[in-house]
Amino acid sequence: MTSGWHTPTWWNPTPDLALTKLANGDFDDLRVPMFASNVHSNENAAVNGILEFAHLLLENETINVNTLEGFTDAGKAQLLAEMAKQNVAVPEQIKDFASYIGFIRGENGYKANGSLYSGQLDLEEYYNVKNNEVNVKELLGDVFMVIVPEQNIEGYEHMTRTTGQGYDPNRDEANQTLFEDANAMALVNKFNPMVFTEIHGRVEAMLIEPCTPPHEPNYEYDLIAKQFIQLGEAVGMGAIANNPEHNSFEMPYRDYLRVDNDSPSGVAWTEPWDDMTTAYGSQFPRPDRHRRHHLGAACVQ
Repeated sequence: MTSGWHTPTWWNPTPDLALTKLANGDFDDLRVPMFASNVHSNENAAVNGILEFAHLLLENETINVNTLEGFTDAGKAQLLAEMAKQNVAVPEQIKDFASYIGFIRGENGYKANGSLYSGQLDLEEYYNVKNNEVNVKELLGDVFMVIVPEQNIEGYEHMTRTTGQGYDPNRDEANQTLFEDANAMALVNKFNPMVFTEIHGRVEAMLIEPCTPPHEPNYEYDLIAKQFIQLGEAVGMGAIANNPEHNSFEMPYRDYLRVDNDSPSGVAWTEPWDDMTTAYGSQFPRPDRHRRHHLGAACVQ
């Protein structure tokens, strides 16, 4: 596929024409690119998870995948109880389409100090769980995967977060003063992936973006918030529905707004998270396509 990679001669970027061609089935024989990578080389759960994903595709004809098809009655009640426990306020911009799947943590999701943890949960008690059989050949007839298990090879060899020059490559994706960043973004620009997925580690609550304000000024959230939330929840749902140990996740833009009586608006963001600059890897590519995941040390299986 990569050897013949090119922009088709029939392509026209006019949105109306593209939608018409899509409706007519003109694109049915195309495969769209998906990109997965890691930039922090000492986050082993991420590197191992990406490699396991590649082996999963290479070594199986079919894959059984669970999905969560909404909440049970018990799940609806538990969701409301836990949102109230955390004083969560639903952001106005996403109130009509955020499902809050993955928010429920249960008794295993809170540490003694109050911090969140992605622990075990009886998914069938709180969600409608559906098992699906995915045919790998059919899947790869629609998409193809560009997989970069580790962007920073020197750091991976020495188990450091930084490159050999001592810089964090996840602060240089826009300027690209490092070869690691220039090469990675050249690859992203070559394939222009439908989804850019950057896997991280070490967040015990399992974190999936999109992020909180303050946003990078060029990100127009009124145009992209719905896609961000729905894609993030889909990825999070897939992760927790197929993991025996970790069955919840947090999403900063969905979950970090809290009721605050001291705020003039009555709400406040509890902490900023990673959206203020394109120096981050997942914020540099086209902003309607990035997705970043922070997984606890055992969350990738």
